[in-house]
Amino acid sequence: MAPFFSGGGYCSEAVAFVMALDAHSDRPVSIDQHGDAVNRRFLQELPAATSASLQRMYRQHADPTRSVCVCHSEPGAWTPPRYPTTACPPRGARFTVGRTMFETDRLPSGWAERLNRMDEVWVPTEFHRRVFRQGGVAAAKLQVLGEPVDVDEFDPGRVDPLPFDVMEGPRGQRGPWQSALEASDGSSEDGEGAPSSSGRRVTRFLSVFKWEYRKGWDVLLKAYLGGFTATDPVVLYVLTSAYHSSSDFSGEMQRFMRANLDCATLDSTADAVLDMHGGGDGQHSSAVDDALPRPSDFCIEFPADGAGAGREPTDLPQADEATASRAAAIRASIRRIPHASLPRVRLLRRLSQGELPGAYRSADALVLPSRGEGWGRPHAEAMAMALPVLATNWSGPTAFLNERNGIPLPFTHLRPIPEGAFAGHLMAEPDERALRDAMRWVSDHPQEAAELGAQARRDMVERFSPGVFAEKLEQLIGGIEQRLKGQAGQARGAARSEGDRSPRQPADADEAVARAIEREARRRAQEL
Repeated sequence: MAPFFSGGGYCSEAVAFVMALDAHSDRPVSIDQHGDAVNRRFLQELPAATSASLQRMYRQHADPTRSVCVCHSEPGAWTPPRYPTTACPPRGARFTVGRTMFETDRLPSGWAERLNRMDEVWVPTEFHRRVFRQGGVAAAKLQVLGEPVDVDEFDPGRVDPLPFDVMEGPRGQRGPWQSALEASDGSSEDGEGAPSSSGRRVTRFLSVFKWEYRKGWDVLLKAYLGGFTATDPVVLYVLTSAYHSSSDFSGEMQRFMRANLDCATLDSTADAVLDMHGGGDGQHSSAVDDALPRPSDFCIEFPADGAGAGREPTDLPQADEATASRAAAIRASIRRIPHASLPRVRLLRRLSQGELPGAYRSADALVLPSRGEGWGRPHAEAMAMALPVLATNWSGPTAFLNERNGIPLPFTHLRPIPEGAFAGHLMAEPDERALRDAMRWVSDHPQEAAELGAQARRDMVERFSPGVFAEKLEQLIGGIEQRLKGQAGQARGAARSEGDRSPRQPADADEAVARAIEREARRRAQEL
């Protein structure tokens, strides 16, 4: 039971789980929509084979009294749910499993109680096992089970690059340094691996993430803009989507850029500082996450009398020493970068799931200096596509990223979340200087970086392919079977009423899924 038809992290992971089990096991698998609303666009963009398999498993209802029921969602959706959703686990379930994760150093309030109601709790990494145990979850319930990645779908040998002029949309324009990178045969930097006239090839960095402060996009921008100039043969491509946040990604990035370029020109810098196009689906509100960095985080507004106007930090007004000291410290920490010398950044249009492998195939490295990850699906997908991955060495990615197959980035400290539901929780603060150096190394050493990517591909195939994952899942289910056989008298099953033994009754979510599936089936039939 999971948000199979909703899109998002839990959805993609749950789909990968059941597809692997369905393909590599003889066990009957039944799925149910749970934990989130149905996303019609996501349904429409599902690959035909995946859609057909999910529909078949959705229609194959299981008797909960004879089943292992996995609640694959955040624990707030579990019975009793904190918001409207299907009941998980259903009443009378033979054995219950909670599959979940979290990105900070501790559990949210109320999670431990809900987790301990489950017979087992499956977490993706040893990092989570430690955090959950420290948070009060019974150690005997915790099992570590990673996440599979489809190494056939994400296979660089089977995927063609997706031209970035297509990904950028119709408004893509040549950068100010374009002529310096033209090859003698007339090819441009948009050709795959095209060299410059000086023999240097363009390095394409790609970052894929939901638009939230946790993903460290501010660290990414500062490191990239501080490490390269307009004359360097590099491009940073950003593929993002709204997540309880603004969908004006271009505007947010430009405002952040201005704050870090020069506080004095905060309001006068032209919007064309960056060449950004596309992004966002226009369906989200303009409300911005409270934790999102704003220009005011980096610049001090001096008193209205202008006492501090035009002065250097060493000559700030002494009437308010606290303000002067804070202003001096902040201004001293900001690298002044003339906007005319900026390297190029592209904000990509929204891509479908089917286009993602081509996007990875077109890049030279994935860069994700996030502050915390449950697992790191883009990381694993990029590694399967033989890309070197530059990511923070904390939380989820520690399960698969190492110095042999990528570049684990150090973090300077664990930083408290200042406010909101998780105030006081700690997350890793990525080391901006280390990221800047790592990106420069990838640009200067393309062959060595490619060798890291090749090893990453081998590791994904050997450790996280669907077949390998299914074997590990089979081991867990086999252990559950042994536990159940050892329970004398089958006391739990005997106590259930006859009504509990019938298949679960249709709910509102079922009707929504059924209608969406029928619409999609009709659409595909019409296309054929």
